[in-house]
Amino acid sequence: MTLTYQAPSFVTAFFDRLMKEYETLLVPGSCFDIENSLRIGYAFETAHLRDGMNQLGKFLAKLEQEAR
Repeated sequence: MTLTYQAPSFVTAFFDRLMKEYETLLVPGSCFDIENSLRIGYAFETAHLRDGMNQLGKFLAKLEQEAR
C-alpha cells in the first residue's frame, strides 16, 4: 500500500521516531523511487499488520496531543 503526503521535510524524523518509540517501521517511498509517499508492508499475518496499524494510531494520537 502506498500513501502520499505533501510535507517531505518531516519524513525522516517521523519514521525514526515511530521506530524508536513504537518499534513500527514505515518505509519512505523514495526507497522505491516514489517521492512524497510511504510504504506499509502487509505481507505478514493479519494480526501483525493490525498490531502495526494500532501502534501507528497510538503514535499519531501522541503527536496530536503534543501539538496542542
